[in-house]
Amino acid sequence: MAAGFDVVVREVEVYDGTGAAPRVADVGIQGDRIAALGAVTGSARETVDGKGFALAPGFIDVHTHDDLAAVKHADMAFKLQGGVTTCIVGNCGFGAAPFDAAFGPGSVLGKALGTAMEPWVGFRGYVSMLERNPPGTNIGVLIGHGTARLAAM
Repeated sequence: MAAGFDVVVREVEVYDGTGAAPRVADVGIQGDRIAALGAVTGSARETVDGKGFALAPGFIDVHTHDDLAAVKHADMAFKLQGGVTTCIVGNCGFGAAPFDAAFGPGSVLGKALGTAMEPWVGFRGYVSMLERNPPGTNIGVLIGHGTARLAAM
């Protein structure tokens, strides 16, 4: 495939996320997308020697407490540097909503972290705020297992 790429990673061990054995290949990247995989030809603004390295899809961290981190540290660099591209928040019955209970002035986190942030109403309000100020990772919101257990009692 002949094309101009932003980045080409040469001879990297590719794990495709399907469970198949890894294979050594070139990876051509345009913008934020993988545009070619295999024997990539063509020009690139940057070429990276991938020999001895592995490349894999982003990891999903299914049990995080990053509800507030997605707001306060929107770049989410501390996750991205470890390969995590998706964080599931709202675990253990602790979540971003309702705001006053989670982060308001009387809450433990509100006292510890301060409340100098835009309040939101419910999970929809939390998600809307993240849509207006997107974090560096994808965020999935759930009702945590602690909440589900309490509701079942």
